[in-house]
Amino acid sequence: MPTLHDIFSELKNEDLAYRLKLLGIRPRSSRKADLIDALKAALQNGRLKEIWASLEDLERATAAEICYDPSLTYNPSLIKAKYGSLPIFCKLPKKERRTYYHWNSRYATRLNLILYPSRDSSGRRIIPSDLAEQLRRFVSEPSALRVPTLKAPLDEEGLAVRQTEHEALAEVFALLRLADKGNLGISPKTGQISPAVCRNITDCLIGGDFFPPDVAYRPNKMPY
Repeated sequence: MPTLHDIFSELKNEDLAYRLKLLGIRPRSSRKADLIDALKAALQNGRLKEIWASLEDLERATAAEICYDPSLTYNPSLIKAKYGSLPIFCKLPKKERRTYYHWNSRYATRLNLILYPSRDSSGRRIIPSDLAEQLRRFVSEPSALRVPTLKAPLDEEGLAVRQTEHEALAEVFALLRLADKGNLGISPKTGQISPAVCRNITDCLIGGDFFPPDVAYRPNKMPY
């Protein structure tokens, strides 16, 4: 895993400079080596706790998730699923906001002091390994993602409970017989089944498809 020094070596001078500005630090010179030394010194002493305390709740939660993840990589899907929204890396004033993402280091948030672009071209954000190690000394490991469940289905009008375990097993054998007869092929060009094969599969389903034919076979229907 890359360290702070590895990441800083890949960043441009302006990327180092705006992070120092976030910390209120004026480096000795604009030389890259001096910028790196100043930033490393700020992140490798007691100021890290101060930076952590200045983050918003969602920013701290995001950083905690990443520093305990084996890959140390920011996963927007996980953060959105667990916390309901994503942290902001650039807070643009209303007059400068666009309908598309617009980066301006003048409005960078302090989360950019914890998360950095990876050294490859993937565009991912990561926490450098030595910085993650420091964070784990005082940041608690977040709880695992849990999906809320119900012991019993809600008693609502029009809601029906269907036990599909035994049906699914019977349908598996029906599909295997269909494949054995050669009626379950896919197109060698698209890798997709044809509408005719789709209907063959539907005919094997106990009780038919959950969707009526006018929906299941709608022209130009999206595949998801």
